Amino acid sequence: MITYNLSSHNPEEEPILRNIDTMSQRIIALDNEILFYQDHMTAFNNVNEFFRVLHRMDDLTREENRLYNQISEEEQKLYVLREIQPENPSGSTKRESRDR
Repeated sequence: MITYNLSSHNPEEEPILRNIDTMSQRIIALDNEILFYQDHMTAFNNVNEFFRVLHRMDDLTREENRLYNQISEEEQKLYVLREIQPENPSGSTKRESRDR
């Protein structure tokens, strides 16, 4: 998993980085819960309990995938934000420099 420097000097980046970090922590928790259920799948005494847990694991996997998609969207925001930021103290941006 990607780690991010959460001590950004750009105040516009900080909420995005915090959001990514929060979602990453939630993904880790989901992974741990899924692994717990996988480890205990053989311990169930009846079919109903087995399928209840199987559905729960499916729900967790869907939530995990949704979070990965949201992280990708947040990363895209960072890329866009960083692309339009000043490249040097003169105030020209990367995009402006490229256009010259």
